[in-house]
Amino acid sequence: MNNQQNEIELLKEEMEEMRARLNRIEGFLSSFEAGPATLPILDDRFGEALELLKDQEKITASELQRRLDIGFTKAARIIDQLEFVEFISPPGSPTKPREVYKDKIRDYLEEISR
Repeated sequence: MNNQQNEIELLKEEMEEMRARLNRIEGFLSSFEAGPATLPILDDRFGEALELLKDQEKITASELQRRLDIGFTKAARIIDQLEFVEFISPPGSPTKPREVYKDKIRDYLEEISR
């Protein structure tokens, strides 16, 4: 393969990954249309959490609680929602911070701002 074909293949792979991410997000958001029996509505501070996390490497519920000045239960709920849409890693252990997938968050924020 020549360089141009390699580049085209890489772009195709990237587009497929982006489509998969968007499908997960759309699926997540559409699941709220089914009502509260399936999932709770996104927390009203979810967007603020995304803005905060787009430049973070790691996060804990306690840190989110302090940075957003909210209760721990609310912070934990937002953490669960962020994990569900794969913006942060699953818990490794109760005492370790979660990895923030800031590229995914930035892509999402860029996409919804269009």
